[in-house]
Amino acid sequence: MFVPFDVPAENKLEGKHLHINNGKLYRCQAASRYVPDYTREVPTTLFEFVECRFYFGDANGSVLHFERCIFTDGGNLPNYMTTYENCLFTGSPYAQPRSGDTFAPAPTFKDCAVDNVFSSWSLAFTSVDGLTVSGRRFGLHITGSDVNNVVVIGDCDLEVQAAQSALNYWNVERDWDFLACDDSQLNNIHVGGRLGRTHGNLVSCSLDNVTIDGEVRVNLYQCKARRSTIKVVKMSRVRCKVCKKWVARDTIYLKGICNQCSARGLYSEPNGKIVGRRSKHPTFSIEFEIQRLDEDDESTHEGDAEPIELLQFGFTRNSDGSVDDEYKSPIYRDMRHFEEVLPLLDELADFVGPNCGTHVHVGFNPDIRGRLRRHWAFLFGGIESRMSQRTRETVAFWGRYFTDYASVSTSTGNRQHWVNLVSNKPTVEWRLCKFDHAKQYRAVVVFVREVSEYLDKELAVIRTAEELEGIRNTLNEMYNKAVNASLVNA
Repeated sequence: MFVPFDVPAENKLEGKHLHINNGKLYRCQAASRYVPDYTREVPTTLFEFVECRFYFGDANGSVLHFERCIFTDGGNLPNYMTTYENCLFTGSPYAQPRSGDTFAPAPTFKDCAVDNVFSSWSLAFTSVDGLTVSGRRFGLHITGSDVNNVVVIGDCDLEVQAAQSALNYWNVERDWDFLACDDSQLNNIHVGGRLGRTHGNLVSCSLDNVTIDGEVRVNLYQCKARRSTIKVVKMSRVRCKVCKKWVARDTIYLKGICNQCSARGLYSEPNGKIVGRRSKHPTFSIEFEIQRLDEDDESTHEGDAEPIELLQFGFTRNSDGSVDDEYKSPIYRDMRHFEEVLPLLDELADFVGPNCGTHVHVGFNPDIRGRLRRHWAFLFGGIESRMSQRTRETVAFWGRYFTDYASVSTSTGNRQHWVNLVSNKPTVEWRLCKFDHAKQYRAVVVFVREVSEYLDKELAVIRTAEELEGIRNTLNEMYNKAVNASLVNA
């Protein structure tokens, strides 16, 4: 049984390497990344550490013995003929013993403890006798090992995969989230809650004195059980509408879409999917930001549609700190595929809150984009003046007025300008666009796509002042025509 202890750090070991030969380290604090160094040609070299603290666990050694030591902050632990006795592994998302193999004695653990935010251990041909696990999550992947006397405390997300191994005398206080075993022995196991969150398989396993207080949500194939209490629950399965895989019904996030497909990606992750036929017109994509309002707000969405359904149209779900979610569309080559999603976007209009935008990216030559920046004030001065003075017209066409995130007052070198000309993508990002209804937004997309295509062609060569004047007049005419048509059809 693990006995808690404190490590008095009397000495701080400086440098990247410690060179010890048949030595013993007592009550020391090691803050170096590689502790200790050693010579593989001397397999009988012995290092002994007592009451030491290691802030980086990327250690190597021939014959190591750790007693009452603390390992934190990542790295791989030594594995060759290593013994850990009453040691604590804590605070690291990556600390894990490296696997042993059939040619070298693997590490052994006795009366140790794991208390990590997240930890995943991979053990092969290893002996564990006494392990106390707490924290948020612990994963254990074992092969050909004996793992005995394990206690799992609290709401720890426990995931175990075992092959040709023995699990003896385990006590899991609450739920055991995932278990997959192949040709293994499970003896004297007690689980205070359910076994398996959604799936897992036990194949050709022997179960002796196994008691599961809650439901068993794993599949048992060719297993033999004696003196055991197991309430197996047959899980109904459904096909995810996005990935088309058969999944357990309780893994469905919403609207027939599984948790894995519904997971948020990073803000910076692009949607690289391309749809539609090639054409002479530029590609485009949209970013549909959503915001869930308070339940007592009158504009809270009350329909059946949910933004997650956009995933069925090739969108990806991404995080965005300024709103709740951002759904990035695929890259469209034509209007037809974009128009297919417009009816759903119309149903989701109530989710487009006051802080949301629905930006449009239009493919644009990055080399020409710099020329557009230099001439922007001249080319778009008339349009921006009109937009600033005619507030109601601007809101009716674009979906909103200028904001701090889509500003007319910032320079074109700022990505928060209402048209982002400094994107790291080969596009022009029209940031003022906001979805109000399908007809309004389609008109905006058509306009920005036509304008981007026109400018990409006209600015491909250096223009004279007179030619630039002609381009500006054409832009004013294009905007006037688009706005008037949109307001008539509203």
